[in-house]
Amino acid sequence: LVTRGVSAEEEDICSLVLKMPPADCAYGRWNVNRRSAQCDEAGANSGATNDRRIEFHKPIMIQTKAMILREVLHAHIPTLTSESTVRDAVDKMDVYQFPALVVVDIDLKPIAVLTEGDLSREVARRDNFVSMASEPAYVYATKDPTTADVNQEISDALHRMLSSGLTILPVTDEGVLAGVVLRVDLMQALMMDAAAGA
Repeated sequence: LVTRGVSAEEEDICSLVLKMPPADCAYGRWNVNRRSAQCDEAGANSGATNDRRIEFHKPIMIQTKAMILREVLHAHIPTLTSESTVRDAVDKMDVYQFPALVVVDIDLKPIAVLTEGDLSREVARRDNFVSMASEPAYVYATKDPTTADVNQEISDALHRMLSSGLTILPVTDEGVLAGVVLRVDLMQALMMDAAAGA
């Protein structure tokens, strides 16, 4: 829109618009080309009518992009192999304070998940933990675990974990273990995301 010989009312509107935040900071407001919203000095010098040139653009509605697992996963995590013992598993759970560990194959693809619950159930059955210490942890792990892609939205992942009763969710990138998420990680991320969008 180009205004020539603007009225007093239009001048007030122009002045108000020019005080708005820059276009790249606007959310749902009229964005203004500030450079063109200046008096034409060349025109004024030549005796022409001093124009005020304002360009109005439709509001830019910025949609918040949903957070994905890649943004919240624990990338540097302890893992087990099929040869790892129960003692190895307990030591890593204790040192790294993880309630579960992922068992990976030689290509770092998840093949099982071992949780504290898995070990506790076997201990309760045997009533003797020491006798398990040197046994392969893989024996007590859940085989073919549920996994999620790094690009899955955190809300979908949390729903999946809650509905399946999962303590830990291995996150993969093209089938290779990229990290893990716990339920509390996803809950915290959702609350932070909601607070940021408020």
